[in-house]
Amino acid sequence: MQFNRIAALAAAAFIACAAPAAAQTSTQMVAARQLVEVSGAVAVYEGFPVSILEQAAGRLVVTNQDPKFRAALVEVVTALRPEFANRKAEMIEQTAAIYATRFTEAELKEITAFYATPTGKKLVAELPKVAEATLFKIREIGDKISTEVTSRLREEMKKRGFAI
Repeated sequence: MQFNRIAALAAAAFIACAAPAAAQTSTQMVAARQLVEVSGAVAVYEGFPVSILEQAAGRLVVTNQDPKFRAALVEVVTALRPEFANRKAEMIEQTAAIYATRFTEAELKEITAFYATPTGKKLVAELPKVAEATLFKIREIGDKISTEVTSRLREEMKKRGFAI
């Protein structure tokens, strides 16, 4: 589930970065930070850097089965956790900057006000579940399409004298 939140957030950040930047004011940045806070993004960022650290360590364990290596790696990960846990502020600031380049201060305040409504609060609470269910369905549909495509490719290639 955490991966799905991260994937959805990364996709949103990528899409936001693709648009051209606009000038930002300090009050616009304040409004953008408030939006990031109220939108629920901060909860996703909470464990993200540490999750990356642990995933990287997991990849290293796969490549080295030595028990001494594993024990040393656990010590290193434990020592590095606080360093990477503090990266949340950086992620909040970058997200706020992205919002500030795409929305005016007034728009940011309107969006933030929406998140303060019962519907906005429900959106924040339900969005991770919606994103997870959506990702599951997209994968399911992708698998179905992949099977159909493979079948059609084989069929068409067979008509042309090729067996695959």
